[in-house]
Amino acid sequence: MMLSLLSILLFLQNKGQVLKAGVDNLTITWAFNPNLTISDSNYTTVEAKLCYAPVSQTGRDDRKTDDNLDFDKTCPIDITDAPYKRSNNTFTWAIPKNTTSATYFVRVYAVKANKHETAYGQTTDANKTTNLFQIDGVVSVQKDSAAWPVIGNSFGYGYALLLMLILILFKKVNSSSSSSMEVPAGFLVFSLLLSCFVATSYGVYFSSLKETLMLTASPKTGQVLKAGEDKITVTWRFNRTLPAGTDAAYKTIKVKLCYAPISQKDRSWRKTVDLLKKDKTCPHKIVARPYAASNNSFTWTVERDIPSGVYFVRAFAFNAQEEQVAYGQTTDAHKSTNLFEIQAITGRHVSLDIASICFSAFSIVSLAGFFYMEKRKGKTSK
Repeated sequence: MMLSLLSILLFLQNKGQVLKAGVDNLTITWAFNPNLTISDSNYTTVEAKLCYAPVSQTGRDDRKTDDNLDFDKTCPIDITDAPYKRSNNTFTWAIPKNTTSATYFVRVYAVKANKHETAYGQTTDANKTTNLFQIDGVVSVQKDSAAWPVIGNSFGYGYALLLMLILILFKKVNSSSSSSMEVPAGFLVFSLLLSCFVATSYGVYFSSLKETLMLTASPKTGQVLKAGEDKITVTWRFNRTLPAGTDAAYKTIKVKLCYAPISQKDRSWRKTVDLLKKDKTCPHKIVARPYAASNNSFTWTVERDIPSGVYFVRAFAFNAQEEQVAYGQTTDAHKSTNLFEIQAITGRHVSLDIASICFSAFSIVSLAGFFYMEKRKGKTSK
């Protein structure tokens, strides 16, 4: 950014919050920095913009930061523009419904008469890691890493292969009419689906658990951690205000890293389900330990494969049968407070590309071979 002076002081009332697009407002105030001795006589206009934080730029060329402001994509969303005044500037912006779900900060540019930016101010520090906030809005579809499209395509061909095997099975069942005791294919399918439904509908529901554990985590609200580098310290204990004996059945504690709602939106692989065996809110294990009512602490290095997102920490208490019986978490019931972010390691490895290509090729060849054999079998039967 070819601007030498931070001459605009900018303040934001909503830092650290999770705001809803189409519902919440953003209020900003700005003024000339009185501690500077430079002149602001060439400032004619002020432009306020909504800008992506680094955690929401990772792996996204469409949001890439460029020092040349003509090519910079950090701040694509206009909040307001107004004639320049030294002080007493404030503006309340209704967040549009089509604003993308992401982590943001606000930046203001001072613009000269020739429409060129000459100074700026922003609500965050130079590294863009402090005083950030999230907006829960429209999801810009992109998976957790650059490797996902390759893997996704491989699984697509895998599904085609699975469909081929199912068709073969149905053909054999329907064509086997030699036995009078033959079971209709439709009945077999119905029985299989019913068995799956019964098997998966039994279990522990999150809504049935009581929050009896008091849990804290070291990251501050809005703090950005780097996967593979930074650490999280978690402490937990039993809530002593509850009656004695409440924790008599607790045998094990399992602490997990969980997605906040803003990082779950339109991502079915992170979907919250009340039935815990199907729930995908907390897929990342931090630690498991025998239960102790107090003096519990663990420091965890954020693993390298943790995807970018907004998170909180949750702990479950398990009984002797390995069933969840209670929980505690670092956020509120709506999962909107005390959230922090993790910035993932981007890029993909050659070995992953090779494996994905091999799986894709195998699936295509298998599918082509199946159709060839079927066609040849049809000609032979004629």
